[in-house]
Amino acid sequence: MYGGIRRPVVDTDTPDGTSRSTQAAVGGWNTRDPLSAMKSNEASMLDNYFPDVGVVRLRRGTAPWASGMVEPVESLLTYSSPTSNEMFAAADGAIYDVTASGVVGAAAVSGLTNDRWQSLNFGTGGTTYLIAVNGEDTPQRYNGSTWTTAGLTGVTSTQLVHINAFKSRLFFVEKDTMNVWYLAVNSISGALTKLSFAEMSVLGGYMMAMATWTRDGGSGIDDFAVFITSNGEAIIFQGTDPGTAADWAHVGTFTIGKPVGRRCFAKWGPDLVVITQDGFVPFSKVLGRDQTNSGEFLSSKIAPTVTDSVQRFGANFGWEATLYPKSGMLIFNVPVNENLQSDQYVLNTTTGAWCRFRNMNANTFAVLDGSLYFGTNDGRVMKADTGTGDENNTVDIVGECTGAYNYFGSPTLKKQFTMLRPLIRSDAPLGVFSIVNVDFLSVVPTATASVLADSFATWDDATWDDFDWAGDPIIVTAWQSVNGLGYAAAFRFRTSTKIQQVEWVATDWVFKRGGFV
Repeated sequence: MYGGIRRPVVDTDTPDGTSRSTQAAVGGWNTRDPLSAMKSNEASMLDNYFPDVGVVRLRRGTAPWASGMVEPVESLLTYSSPTSNEMFAAADGAIYDVTASGVVGAAAVSGLTNDRWQSLNFGTGGTTYLIAVNGEDTPQRYNGSTWTTAGLTGVTSTQLVHINAFKSRLFFVEKDTMNVWYLAVNSISGALTKLSFAEMSVLGGYMMAMATWTRDGGSGIDDFAVFITSNGEAIIFQGTDPGTAADWAHVGTFTIGKPVGRRCFAKWGPDLVVITQDGFVPFSKVLGRDQTNSGEFLSSKIAPTVTDSVQRFGANFGWEATLYPKSGMLIFNVPVNENLQSDQYVLNTTTGAWCRFRNMNANTFAVLDGSLYFGTNDGRVMKADTGTGDENNTVDIVGECTGAYNYFGSPTLKKQFTMLRPLIRSDAPLGVFSIVNVDFLSVVPTATASVLADSFATWDDATWDDFDWAGDPIIVTAWQSVNGLGYAAAFRFRTSTKIQQVEWVATDWVFKRGGFV
């Protein structure tokens, strides 16, 4: 929003003690390292605050986009052709056009069995098609104006549950089998040919999903076909024609954690990320490594949290990863309570720092025309990353952070912490509620501060040049009295707002050093 401020980390003696400024938690959320070993720019809790470059900013809000559906929206299907970009929502056993904001009209497709579709765009013969499968209904196809059934033969098409495009071919995963089926080059319908992986698997299970991975193997960039089974075998092939042995080579089979959900894959630049029971694994770290190298995982910094979430919520529908380039985010949806509540674990794709978003109870996400949308449990589509509050700026976004513990240069000396101020930059008055935790004991704030209205001027009631005026970017610099006695200290603060943009820049401390105890 406004950019970062670099503040030197030095001690300054004051009449009230020693002051120290520490950096905001731009290093992000860390639940892996011991509290005593975390970096000073990390946080053991970072909720609804995104660690950006130089600052940590409160996430933006949400606004209703489409309504009129009754059951949860469990799929968002996007269509993108050279002439149009459209979005469809699956709910109520139907597919609705939600390209435009407002109440949905009549369903584009109705009489369906479930709303959990996997889809992609595929162009051939000068036309772009949106093709979708769900493992129970006849596969559906959209050509920019009309929805029809896909017209696939050779298999019971209602059993096709996952779809991928590789080397100008469409591939389909057959539910509860080790079978993958593929079409002829540049075809969107017709006879399918079976590709069985039963003979290649040593762990058993069934085929979960397929994805395309772009990799430089030393002789130039090429695409690899990645098939992953329910028991975590990643079977990788290279070539263009599965029906020709000379042109379809087995690169290798690697064991990773069991994948979580049909939407377990996400493209991130040339890399491919998969959601597994062991964490979020980039395939660039798979070749030549084994399952024990968890330090190579994308989610390494929050590994205990991810592992716990998968153990507790892994069977719930709603796990998926969405790349959101506009804000530099890779968003992992975590269904805490199926069709009721979800969190998002969010990666800054530039810095690798993590945070957690809360109170966006999404079943699924999609990006259309660069904007982020999600489907809700109450039959709506919401636009995310917009405005300053949730529900069209009517509901507060509560942000909360617990920073890293700091010995302030003297781990063997006790200190009395007396004053604290998180330096918050905003464009309107903001209340900040802060407490200090000492020596790794956690105390939870019991309140959220109200707006500090008297920190700003009101037109006609103040003298020009003597006040900060609401609406201009300013730093909230009010000191708060705290009381903490210990060797190390961390602060916890909470904000609540629906009317402003907020950035956390740094934190200032005042403390008195004691002697050896």
